[in-house]
Amino acid sequence: LPRLVQDGLAERRLVAQSSRPAKQLYKITRAGRAALDGWLETVEPGARDSFFLKLFVGGLSEPQILLEHVAQFREDTEARLAGYREVEPTNSNRGHDWYHRHLLRLGIEQAELELQWADRVARALRRAPA
Repeated sequence: LPRLVQDGLAERRLVAQSSRPAKQLYKITRAGRAALDGWLETVEPGARDSFFLKLFVGGLSEPQILLEHVAQFREDTEARLAGYREVEPTNSNRGHDWYHRHLLRLGIEQAELELQWADRVARALRRAPA
């Protein structure tokens, strides 16, 4: 927070307290809100953690912007799933690959589940009030 104040993205105010040290209250500035909005609107391919964070604070964005993020997440997930399926072994012998296949199947199943989840989120965002 002190760095945000230093960069002009937030303001700090000290509030005196009788039995404790002064409280530091922070407030976002116009420049801070503009920077935040710019970050929220930027769709970043492959930025899975950023996507989840942007969805978590989705109330700060418009549903249409979040739909663009969900579409990118879905595209990234489809690409990851295609890569998994490309290397999925076809035989089930108990050699070295047999053990790898269990983890590969986990990745495939997680990606399939994430695609279903992304579709549900997209449907909900399309129904969200503007």
